[in-house]
Amino acid sequence: MNTKKVVEVVFLQRAQRTSDGFSPAAATMVSSKTLGPVQLAQVRAPADRDDAGAGYTDPKDAFVWAFVTSGAIVSHRGSLAIPCDAGHLAVSHMPQVSGFEITPDFRCLSIRIARTALPLTAAEVQAISTTTFILQEGAPRLLGSMGSYVMALRDPLGAASEAAFAQSVIDLTRAFVDDVLDQRTDPAVERRMLLGRARDYIGRWAVNPSTTPSMVAERVGVSVRTLQKLFERDGSTVAEEIHRVRLTHARTMLERSTPTAFSIREIAERSGFGSASAFSRAFAQRYGRSPRDWRAGESTVSAD
Repeated sequence: MNTKKVVEVVFLQRAQRTSDGFSPAAATMVSSKTLGPVQLAQVRAPADRDDAGAGYTDPKDAFVWAFVTSGAIVSHRGSLAIPCDAGHLAVSHMPQVSGFEITPDFRCLSIRIARTALPLTAAEVQAISTTTFILQEGAPRLLGSMGSYVMALRDPLGAASEAAFAQSVIDLTRAFVDDVLDQRTDPAVERRMLLGRARDYIGRWAVNPSTTPSMVAERVGVSVRTLQKLFERDGSTVAEEIHRVRLTHARTMLERSTPTAFSIREIAERSGFGSASAFSRAFAQRYGRSPRDWRAGESTVSAD
């Protein structure tokens, strides 16, 4: 006669949400990395030997992917209890979580996304936050792999890579929600997301003289015509945005550097302009003074 041994799962004391969020004693943050609106965190059950500074940090108003790698967790949303064990993904909007219980061997990779960075409605957040998912394929597996890889990096990501990673997490989250709820992203939301990605790319790369509207369009995955229409809806053009960012960068350099540190020609080159004369004309047209006069005026203000 075969007998099956039943193992009772033991949970630690339930962590309860207070007006200040969850207590640092609720769990242990082994390590974390913040990349713009996205935070990655390795979280495990607390232990007596933990350092005082390794306490749990409440995610606040964040949409959280919890990739459970060991043990189990039960999240509570009022009277609703949502269990999630190893090999599964729990999705939560943290302000909705009233408490949670974890096993002593609990470990997870947490991807926390600032709620304000996600183009999700309240109804979508509510619908996606009441179930768990198997980590076998699709967006959950891809997100988990991306997060684990970035957490394992010894050197920090550069600003461009950091922004690209954060945007990829946001885009995959949006796509996953669409897949789960069997819907398409609202066209207006898609346009805002695309415009945001284009502006982010321009903000980081406009100072490169080779940055053009066609390059920006290629980087965000649309045609130049489509991108131009998006900017025109917003009262501008791609070229004007590139030009504006370059002038703003140049003005900042003029205000923060001395003539001996950077000449007008060097500032023009470092801001993406083809020549000092082209830069001077564009600057005077935008600000009503030549770069040299602007710098002299700033020096006078500083001296006063």
